[in-house]
Amino acid sequence: MYKGSTIIALCVPKAYEHTEFIAELNESLLEYGYRLVIYHTCSDLYWNTEADMVEKTIFDLIDYNVVDAIVIYEEYYHDKKAMQEVAAQAELHNKPVVTIGAEYSKYINFVLDDEHGFELVVRHVIEKHHCANLHFIAGFQGEYHSENRIKVLKRILAENNIPFSEDMLSYGDYWFGPVQDVVNSLIGRGELPDAIICVNDTTAITVCNELQHHGISVPRDVIVTGFDGIKEAQYCTPPITTCHYNLPGMVREIVRNIRLALQGKNVNGTHSVDFVLDIFSSCGCTRELPMPNFGLIARENEDAFYGYFEMERKLYELTENAVACNDAEEIAERLRQVDFGNCIIFLKQAYFDNKINPLVKNVKMTMDDSVCVLYTPNEKRIPLFAVSKEKDMTLYWDILIREEQPFVLTALGFWSNSLGFVASYFNIVEHQYRRINQYTAAINILLGCNQNVRYIKYTADYMEEMAKHDAMTKLYNRKGFYAALPDLVQCALDRDLLLAVVSIDADNLKYVNDTLGHENGDYIICSVANALRHLDLPHAIYGRFGGDEFAACIGVCQEVAEDQLISMIQERIQRINENHTKSFTVSVSIGVEKCAPEDFNFDYAYNQADIKMYEDKKKKRKKT
Repeated sequence: MYKGSTIIALCVPKAYEHTEFIAELNESLLEYGYRLVIYHTCSDLYWNTEADMVEKTIFDLIDYNVVDAIVIYEEYYHDKKAMQEVAAQAELHNKPVVTIGAEYSKYINFVLDDEHGFELVVRHVIEKHHCANLHFIAGFQGEYHSENRIKVLKRILAENNIPFSEDMLSYGDYWFGPVQDVVNSLIGRGELPDAIICVNDTTAITVCNELQHHGISVPRDVIVTGFDGIKEAQYCTPPITTCHYNLPGMVREIVRNIRLALQGKNVNGTHSVDFVLDIFSSCGCTRELPMPNFGLIARENEDAFYGYFEMERKLYELTENAVACNDAEEIAERLRQVDFGNCIIFLKQAYFDNKINPLVKNVKMTMDDSVCVLYTPNEKRIPLFAVSKEKDMTLYWDILIREEQPFVLTALGFWSNSLGFVASYFNIVEHQYRRINQYTAAINILLGCNQNVRYIKYTADYMEEMAKHDAMTKLYNRKGFYAALPDLVQCALDRDLLLAVVSIDADNLKYVNDTLGHENGDYIICSVANALRHLDLPHAIYGRFGGDEFAACIGVCQEVAEDQLISMIQERIQRINENHTKSFTVSVSIGVEKCAPEDFNFDYAYNQADIKMYEDKKKKRKKT
């Protein structure tokens, strides 16, 4: 619940294909003051690819502290495991779960009884029109729905004493090419049946077009039927007899059960969703339909078509111009030049962390991630700002309550990296919802191309850093040390500091290498480097100049004596000795030369410090 409003979440793929369901559900929820937020994927997660992995990160954004119940349209998701994980999380947070197209004992399930629906179509053809010579065009061989409808056909044929033969069956693979081949094969063999029953409406539309192309009349010469009740079936000539599920009835039952569950009642169980036979003239029955305004339909489709491609052009220009952007503000400025409508674009702040390899896989998106708001519809010139879990993403929850349109959240990602998400609140019509996929794809390409450009820069910077650093200790090598010196000298000049040049040499390194092995010798080298690194001096650079030779240049105040710096380093070395169990002691010899930053000559100062370091080493040898 958010500010007194009950929030219902819907998980659904390809939202543009389900606008009727979404509109019906949203309207029913609004009657009770509920609000709908949609966690959406652009695909049905069929292939389980890296892109699918990124898309699924949108479910990580479900905030169960706000969401009161969740509806999962599992019927249209191929990745059932992902949906089961969402349901399990909702259950863990004691939120009611409604599934469509699945059966679980602990949830509220709605199962489409398409077996009975298809039976209605087959019985109408056989028992109403008395067709015995018929042909069935199925989908993919072995696919569940396709094979199940074959079983229904065989059962009803048997009930009517009509023998089934294999030449009554073809597979059209749910695609117009294979369906055309089936129809042409039937015509070519001269075996045109009395009726062609199709696995779905898209197949039936293709069959009608192909028959009429050959001068064969539907329904006078051949009856044709479809199944699933898509809108296009009514626009055909003739309109196609089909069957659709009772959408309003199912939505009413979903909302009723959600309300009962939120009242604490146990309504878990399975509900069967019935189908309704749509009898039109493709089967020979006459049904008067109001004549659609085809001019208006053509105009709307043309507007949507050209609007789509005009936006494609703008998005291409956006991508082309934004690939070399260096930071979030530059990308945001580019995005503001395109009218995305009612969208808010969120990008992970970590996207622009130059210390992170942009192409390292990171398939993760959680409410804990801080994100930049790159684009909002009403305030295109807002400065970038961050939101995180602590702010409850109020930016879109507030709009959701105010606008009464569902928010559709879609993940952004590229090359297995979760980058953020888009929150859209368009009017619930197909051509508006198609923009979600269009915008998401364009932004993904933009960010992906920009990521590749940044990866090149990251690689160049990384290689440059490698060239400046010692591989073992990660301190500067001689080249990197000299490159960093000018900035330190300028810092000393600006802050009125002296420069202390330090020469450090590890004692007894050759002896340890020769007697205890190079692994222990490496331990000494890394210990000295760690001691220097942990001095925590604000104005200092450190380097390894050779096997056991180290250098430092430190900005110090006038009153800091050379002995103080030596003591600081020796104390750090002593701490290391206190915490290791080696059979030897790490020891260093140190020399320090203090200089003014004006006319600073590092080589001269280092040579002087080196002389003092060897004097220190000689003193130790005399003591032993």
